[in-house]
Amino acid sequence: MPLKASKPACKAPLAVFDDRKIIQYIVTYRDTRWAHSKSAAQEAMIALSAFLNWAKSEGRLDWNRVEGVPSVYASPIDEARIWEPDERAAFLKDAAWQLDFFYRLEELTGLRLEDAVRLPRSARKREHIIIPTGKSRGQNYAIVPLFPELLVLLDEIEAKRIALAKKWKRPLEPISLLFNSYGLPWTPDGLSTSFYRHRDKVLKIKDKPTIHHLRKNAATNMVIFQHKYPELVTDKVLQDMFE
Repeated sequence: MPLKASKPACKAPLAVFDDRKIIQYIVTYRDTRWAHSKSAAQEAMIALSAFLNWAKSEGRLDWNRVEGVPSVYASPIDEARIWEPDERAAFLKDAAWQLDFFYRLEELTGLRLEDAVRLPRSARKREHIIIPTGKSRGQNYAIVPLFPELLVLLDEIEAKRIALAKKWKRPLEPISLLFNSYGLPWTPDGLSTSFYRHRDKVLKIKDKPTIHHLRKNAATNMVIFQHKYPELVTDKVLQDMFE
């Protein structure tokens, strides 16, 4: 989000976000930059708010100027829904390894369900993964760098593949990165059914988070990762992943 012509926000003083005048600038930029997509606009605001909350908790800002900004949707509470830390912990505590892998991949990449189940194993390259998305009939791609947290997860998935191959004494080489307990690629219906069955078992609340809400967690996480790994997680990476 450039604050001035050709000047990205990451180069601007953080203190500009303490000034009330920044609110109108943020809203104007949101409505201009993401006018084509309400979901992209909302995800950008959620991610920015998460970053400002972090800066506030670190004592670097006095205010989160995004708080209280009206949502682009009629139901801002629902659209701002994410998986809270306690919900995440409850889900992953006793989750089968297949669901654990899917959940963590989602919160690191923000993939749509259909894109996650068809993500090929070959998408992993030396320094990044290339994600074919469901937009424009699959002709769009998002290139996600292998930042440490994502690399750890991909290594765990591969280790599980090798372990199962040894256990079953047969090659386990599904085309897809993710696979079920039979060593076969998931279907969207199969994965979502297993996901929600486990969610409903461990979360005894009325307003339960969904797979789609994990995409908002991913937007939040990627802003944090951009701060940690600015050379890897660039503005272009975020744009490709969430537009």
